[in-house]
Amino acid sequence: MATSITALRGPIISCKCKLNSSSVNGNLDYEPDGLILLEEGKIIDFGPAIKLIDNIPANTKINVFDECRIIKTTIQ
Repeated sequence: MATSITALRGPIISCKCKLNSSSVNGNLDYEPDGLILLEEGKIIDFGPAIKLIDNIPANTKINVFDECRIIKTTIQ
């Protein structure tokens, strides 16, 4: 059985922060048209939609969130 990919598209704020740190200075990135690809609930790819859109399977449903911001965090 093939696994399905979920795609989230919209403005994305990405934050890289250290565990137990309350400071995010210099660790925020904003992508106005981003794409997050999920497989079984885990992020498998992330970045500008224009760079990723052609590489996702044709049957992937893209959930568009124009009116909100998607926040992706990476804890180091």
